[in-house]
Amino acid sequence: MKNVKLKSSVIAIALSFSVSALAEMPATNEQAGKLPVSFESVFEKSMNDPNVLFYYGDLAFQNGDFNSALKWMLEASRYDYEPAIENVKHMVMFNQGTGANRSGVVDFLSYYAQPRGGESPDVFAQVYLADYYRGDSCVWFSPEKRADCTLAQTKQDEPKSATDYEKSYFYFEGAAKQGDQRAKYVSGMMNILGLGVPRNVPLGINFLKPLAEEGQANIAYIIGKIYQDGYWMVSDREVASNWFQKAIAYNQHPSSMLEMAKNYESGVLGDSESERAAKAASLYNQVLESISATNEEKSESAFRLGLMYTHYPQYRDQVKALDFMEKAVAISDADPNEFGIKGLLWLGDREASTDLSKAVEFYLKAEKQLSMLPLNIQQRQAAVWQKLANAHATGQDGNMERSKRDYAFFMNTYHRVMSKTFIPSKEKSTYRGFSAFTFPG
Repeated sequence: MKNVKLKSSVIAIALSFSVSALAEMPATNEQAGKLPVSFESVFEKSMNDPNVLFYYGDLAFQNGDFNSALKWMLEASRYDYEPAIENVKHMVMFNQGTGANRSGVVDFLSYYAQPRGGESPDVFAQVYLADYYRGDSCVWFSPEKRADCTLAQTKQDEPKSATDYEKSYFYFEGAAKQGDQRAKYVSGMMNILGLGVPRNVPLGINFLKPLAEEGQANIAYIIGKIYQDGYWMVSDREVASNWFQKAIAYNQHPSSMLEMAKNYESGVLGDSESERAAKAASLYNQVLESISATNEEKSESAFRLGLMYTHYPQYRDQVKALDFMEKAVAISDADPNEFGIKGLLWLGDREASTDLSKAVEFYLKAEKQLSMLPLNIQQRQAAVWQKLANAHATGQDGNMERSKRDYAFFMNTYHRVMSKTFIPSKEKSTYRGFSAFTFPG
């Protein structure tokens, strides 16, 4: 008890001494106007706390300052702070603040696109980086604007994306191995086209096959067309037909129906001539009736049906042949194509022996349409100018006079067209109109 009282007395004396000592110490204006602990020191320490960084990011986002919001979230994500990581992905996806933080975003994606310990790479980061490295500035657009964005549009601006197909393939392949469908498709097409990797068509097909087996008709058609054309591999039209058949089974794929019809007609499929002709005619008619077939596909189908009704004994019917040829031409009137021109030549040849002037009308119409088409098609159908020249050279009694001037004009046109060198303006990242980087859903 005495010890307790003694301790209390000592404490009291010490406190009274401290208070009296402080009271005797003179206070300066400088001391009075400055807190002993500054905000800067507290703030500097708080910058190591992802919760604080996240708070400032969320506050900036709520105030509509996306540039600052993304900056804070990127800082918080450096601590593997899951809420910040999810928010960064969201803001990158919707292009919120990415313009001012592009290098930080690329660093973020690069980090999470790699395996970390026992964790798999982040597929979102892999696919975004893959598009970035293929030179796609559209990745920096919000989804609603990205749909209308094209590489051609963004090339006019300052480049915002890298161009490195090798790195692009690396990330696409990584995402493909984790099951991303678009990454599988792109990895396949990059192998087929030799983008970022040495061309390897069989490996590319292996990437595409699972997608085709799952019901992707366009991808089944791509595989079939590779086998059909023998694109950097041995042609096998029977294997091609199997893939075309899958595409047809999925959604009555018109391009596949057209290829199948040609395989039946050429004898690749079918046991007898009558069966082959019947199958081909049925498929051509289905293409004509398809709402998803292109005008060129419809025009080709009508033209080929016209030929079948002209030459096939079991189908020979000149009225129907004329009807289908006129359909091919009518479709080409709205959208000029090679098969409409072939139809016009057929119609002209049909009249040439009895009414040469009418035949020339068809030939002139064919020439007008042909002038709208690429040089390679002009050269394939250059017979248009030869037929016009021959018609003016021979004339027809009581119907059409000869004309050396017109003969010379059309022959000169023919030679001028044939003397030109056709240089294909083929986009190296497409095959048969399908982009290597756009999933053909």
